[in-house]
Amino acid sequence: MSPLLTRRRTFAPWREFEDLENRLLRLTEDFGNGETIAGWRPAVDLTESDEEFRLTAEFPGMSVDDIDVEVEEGDLILRGKKEMAEEKEGEDYHVTERSYGEFYRRFSLPSSVDAEKIEAEMKDGVLKVRMPKSEKEAGRKIEISGS
Repeated sequence: MSPLLTRRRTFAPWREFEDLENRLLRLTEDFGNGETIAGWRPAVDLTESDEEFRLTAEFPGMSVDDIDVEVEEGDLILRGKKEMAEEKEGEDYHVTERSYGEFYRRFSLPSSVDAEKIEAEMKDGVLKVRMPKSEKEAGRKIEISGS
């Protein structure tokens, strides 16, 4: 009887987590609105105050020309592309953790947002999108006709 040969795998738990994260992101995007990710996802915070919603997104190493911000069918859309750093002759990567490629994020806007007054500003690789709330209409009583 010959001994059973086993192949030894390199233990790399982060690869398993990255794979799981990517699968979960694809799944949630598919269920959300049919739009899928092409590449990577910028980190985003969404906050609310009495006057506005504010979206803050990180785009390290990117400029205003690399990013598009749009309002379409009641959604706020962020899209663009982060180019990979140029490789130098004679340099080999040992570790690469930075993300590159196209990105696409879509956020449903609450009905209280005044889409005409949305403003975006980028400074030091951080995009801030201000989404002011519209003036609230005062409620009114509706008369019922009939007996």
